[in-house]
Amino acid sequence: MEEKVEIRDEYLKMIYNSWTWDRLYPQEKKRFLDLITSDHILKLLKGTRAARWNILNGLYESFLIGVGYTPTDWRE
Repeated sequence: MEEKVEIRDEYLKMIYNSWTWDRLYPQEKKRFLDLITSDHILKLLKGTRAARWNILNGLYESFLIGVGYTPTDWRE
């Protein structure tokens, strides 16, 4: 379980520096953090390090799509 927490924390550090994170509203940031830090998500992180990273990428991408993300001119 410790490895899963470690990779999740590394992933969070990465997205904190992303332009998409900067454009999320505070309540959206909280909602995503509540999701990604849940025990349920840790149970989903299986496989190799690369596989776990891909799962986290998929979660963030799905979340962004859910809040209306588009690749250009999003919340400018």
